[in-house]
Amino acid sequence: MIDPRGFFVAVESSSWNHAQSIGFLWKFDRVFPVAKSFFLPAGTTRLSWGQRGRIALTLFKGGMVLCPCPTGVQVPLPRNARTLWLRSSTDNRWVGAFLPSGWMISGHPEKDPVEACYQLCLLALTRGTAAPWLGRRLFCVILGLDGSGKTTLARHLAEHAGSTTPPLKLRYFHFMPTSPSRPLFPWPGQVAEPKRRESAAQTGGTLASIMRLFRNWIRALWGLAVRNRCFGGVLLGDRYLYNYILDPVSVRYFGPSRLVAWVLRLPPRPDLLFVLETPPETILQRKQELSPEEIRAQSAILREFPFVAGRVVRLDGTRAPEELAQDCLREIRLAAEKR
Repeated sequence: MIDPRGFFVAVESSSWNHAQSIGFLWKFDRVFPVAKSFFLPAGTTRLSWGQRGRIALTLFKGGMVLCPCPTGVQVPLPRNARTLWLRSSTDNRWVGAFLPSGWMISGHPEKDPVEACYQLCLLALTRGTAAPWLGRRLFCVILGLDGSGKTTLARHLAEHAGSTTPPLKLRYFHFMPTSPSRPLFPWPGQVAEPKRRESAAQTGGTLASIMRLFRNWIRALWGLAVRNRCFGGVLLGDRYLYNYILDPVSVRYFGPSRLVAWVLRLPPRPDLLFVLETPPETILQRKQELSPEEIRAQSAILREFPFVAGRVVRLDGTRAPEELAQDCLREIRLAAEKR
């Protein structure tokens, strides 16, 4: 059953037009009356106080707010509202992210963007009525080389989290924990920024890199202990501070590895660490961000380094992402039951 409260929908697409916005709102007229709904001007990147007030009033009355934005433009997302973020991928497939729970939904390729977004909204509204598991927070990290499938695995975890019994809340972040008001999602086809390969002289020297290490550790501690203190569910990180061991040059670290190993023993330590082990030849086929020498060196670190976590789970990166996601969910359930 669909909960009839107000709903905020953000559509990120460069081809979305005025007529599609009107047609989309009319499809939901029975649940969210068009008379109570409205859509923001295309390309809105920042909400004025007047728009915020109208959005709050519309959601309170049970209407729908539609916010279309071009691809790559920051989508303005309201706080404390049921929000669905829709984005078109490179293969003409639409993907949705439900902000209150962190769940993601992938749809089949559709010729009509309005119909595709409509179907995703129906799924999100139906799943949104399920009460997610609100136990104690579980901190998990996915670790692997560039091209090993970390983002794909994280997306499948977000897609399967809402279909488990009971469903799981999930919050994803990359490297550093984010605040609840600025959510991140493992979107398909997203292009990672090229990593900087600078020398110690260019980045302030060894002492400066050590200071950055401790600054990032404090940021991680603040993000997990303060910003996400009320979160009950799975906090899923991509690499986290383990990047200082796996690829120190990318994070501009030139100090001793022993110091990093000592910092990683300090809280907050992950409850679960998923190490994704993928053969070098498979990584080279997917991405060419790393040279064969770097891949071999980082693969040796993944095999030999004594990672500190509540439990370390090693995964075969050549398996299907759906199977890996199911294995990870089982481990998450077991860890949650022990706490």
